[in-house]
Amino acid sequence: FKGLNELMGGWQKTDLVVLAARPGMGKTSLVLHQALQASKQGKSVLFFSLYSITGLIGISLFIS
Repeated sequence: FKGLNELMGGWQKTDLVVLAARPGMGKTSLVLHQALQASKQGKSVLFFSLYSITGLIGISLFIS
């Protein structure tokens, strides 16, 4: 997602990002991928979802 990162200017410490789209558009996959990459770089990550079941989030992370 390098192009998206360049468009947004990268993640900033003060950012609060809300991602919204129709069901099945890949929101969870996109956010989990970016969170995983950030954690691999030593960044602290907090993922919060009102929709997804905890087990499904783990499965989504494993699949992606």
